[in-house]
Amino acid sequence: MVRPFNTYGPRQSARAIIPAVSSQLAAGAEILHIADTRPARTSTTSRTLAVGLISLSGRDAAVGDAVDMGSGVEASIADAVALIQSLMGTQALVKTDQ
Repeated sequence: MVRPFNTYGPRQSARAIIPAVSSQLAAGAEILHIADTRPARTSTTSRTLAVGLISLSGRDAAVGDAVDMGSGVEASIADAVALIQSLMGTQALVKTDQ
């Protein structure tokens, strides 16, 4: 059993935090409305997840085990939003429900 963590990449649902923030900023949003920026997550790209799934598929030792697939690096939603803004060269105000 594979448990992927917060996978992001092409054709991802726009409801997830990374594409939601990215698409709002790309559209020129000056204010980002995010419920809570405190939760921390570990994420991985869809490409990395695919490589992991392929490599795991040939491992008999993994049969019957749960395998977590993620980067192993935890970041808060606030940190992710700050990184996205830095990469996109934006400075939108972040409003939360906190």
